[in-house]
Amino acid sequence: HIHDHTMSSLLSEQLPRTSIPLKVNHALSWISHNKLKSVGILTVCTISSCVVYYFAEKVNRKQKRYPPGPTVWPLVGQMPSLLTYYLLWRPKDQDPKDVLAPMEYMANVYGDIVLFSAFRVPIITINNAALFRKVMADKRIKDVTTTKFTFGGKSKSGVLFASKEGDESFASINGAAWVQRRKIFLSVFNKMLTTKFMNKVSGTAIKRVLFPEIDKICIEQNEPYKVREMIKYTAFQTLFYANFDRFADKNDEFTMRFKKEIEGNLELTRSREFFSAMIKGTKPPQHIYDARDRLSDLVNQVMDERRAQLRERGIHYVDSAKGDDWSPSAQRKRSTEEHSEDLSAAINDLEFDSYLDYLLKLVHDDSISNGVAEAELLVLFMVGYENNALLLEWVLLYMAKYPAIQQRVRAELFRVHQISIEQNEESKQEAAVRDFDLGLVIQCPLLRAFVHETLRTSRLIRCGLARVIKREGAEIEWKGNTYVLPKGGLLSYDIDYVSAKSAKENWKMDEDGKVKEFDLDNFVDENGRFKLNESLISFGFGARDCPGKAFAIKFIVMNAAYLIMNYQVAFGDKELRTNPTEVEFKCDLAKFNRIVAEEMPFKFSKI
Repeated sequence: HIHDHTMSSLLSEQLPRTSIPLKVNHALSWISHNKLKSVGILTVCTISSCVVYYFAEKVNRKQKRYPPGPTVWPLVGQMPSLLTYYLLWRPKDQDPKDVLAPMEYMANVYGDIVLFSAFRVPIITINNAALFRKVMADKRIKDVTTTKFTFGGKSKSGVLFASKEGDESFASINGAAWVQRRKIFLSVFNKMLTTKFMNKVSGTAIKRVLFPEIDKICIEQNEPYKVREMIKYTAFQTLFYANFDRFADKNDEFTMRFKKEIEGNLELTRSREFFSAMIKGTKPPQHIYDARDRLSDLVNQVMDERRAQLRERGIHYVDSAKGDDWSPSAQRKRSTEEHSEDLSAAINDLEFDSYLDYLLKLVHDDSISNGVAEAELLVLFMVGYENNALLLEWVLLYMAKYPAIQQRVRAELFRVHQISIEQNEESKQEAAVRDFDLGLVIQCPLLRAFVHETLRTSRLIRCGLARVIKREGAEIEWKGNTYVLPKGGLLSYDIDYVSAKSAKENWKMDEDGKVKEFDLDNFVDENGRFKLNESLISFGFGARDCPGKAFAIKFIVMNAAYLIMNYQVAFGDKELRTNPTEVEFKCDLAKFNRIVAEEMPFKFSKI
């Protein structure tokens, strides 16, 4: 037995040393003597394999009825397509830091709907406004998709702009809870978006906050003004007033810390680490949760402060879940899912001075939790604060770049408000602020067109909020084809491409066949009346569109009108004023999903 085992071992050791190495040696010897042939054979085999794989993927994609898109190769993924873009297609003047630039390339190559992969997650982008509206109105798509992104780790709930307990705003939830919470939001905002309220909040903010700074620097000191920080502060004050019925004190350490934490959370939402975790479904770094919790503590302090103010007026709103010895861990959980009745009915007959007051009433009635109220409050600052500020800065940029358009809008506003040249000169001498009446906006088609054209061209948000495809069965019919959306994929839409780069939309074109940079006729019909262009998708569409769009538009309309009626705005640099329509804005595209123009000084002159 030992002898047999020894012989078997010897044979097993000898076999690899004789037959296999001998064949390998022969092969290596042939390759060394036939190098050119070897390279040729290897090249032919590689190309043949790639061609076979490429067409196999085409056939597989067609059989599964997936949308067109770049081929995903073994080991290298979509690298060949990206190399093609960066080496052959990318325009020389395009920012190399722009992480979303390849999407324009894919839209041009593959068409209105594209399927590609990021972090091994299927991404479906819609590159056509009509298709986007069709998809968002399709109940079948709604039934198999959600807006919920689930992060990995222990927490399966809100990460940023959420309460410590993970309560999220209605924009991030689904089902019956979403229906109830959206109805509450719209019910409250319909009460607040009156001309009287907007004049009180937005009109007061621009006259109290922005105009004094402009007068001090540009009029008294005759210096150009970099106005970004003051515009951001004006937008913050507007939202602060809308929520808390008072302006924030610039010298108050607490409110300035609140502002700073909001800005920090906004910055984190655009960080690559947050975006990567969101797409991959992994747990974000701990410092992101820490930022959320710091802001959550500050919001609860403001809410308790507002309760104290209401008590002084005889209104006793409490969070019944807290009790005398309240602690976060002891808070009883409530949600809108527990209620079948219409929660908005509880506030139908009430008239409050702030958005928060309505939320505190619902918490007091045990209709929503304090955490839900906190999340709903935060979403206003998340989507309204920086977006409104940056959009207002774009208003100034286009006023300076197109002085003729600025003058046309001003002439319309003066005519509608019955301001004559003589009255204008008198008010100029008295340094009085000419007030804009929001109730007359319907008579100002050029003003409305100017605001909407600014919305289109600024493209503050480049890609719309994605929907997660949770189940099989999502299909899209478009131009004679039926496309299946893969389970687990993200369905999004390319606002940047549709708004400024697609020749298929309803935008005015120049002689070279490109979309004009800025043209009021995109939103004015042949009779001079305002028309809403259906290719504008900045606020989304359907039931999941941006519920705060009415507030955003009214905010920008009021601020733009006040600025145009009271100041002539021009570039601060004298050379740029020589030929303003030729000025090109340098934009920072390194931050994900955001276009931010380089800060420029402006020259404000009283008119």
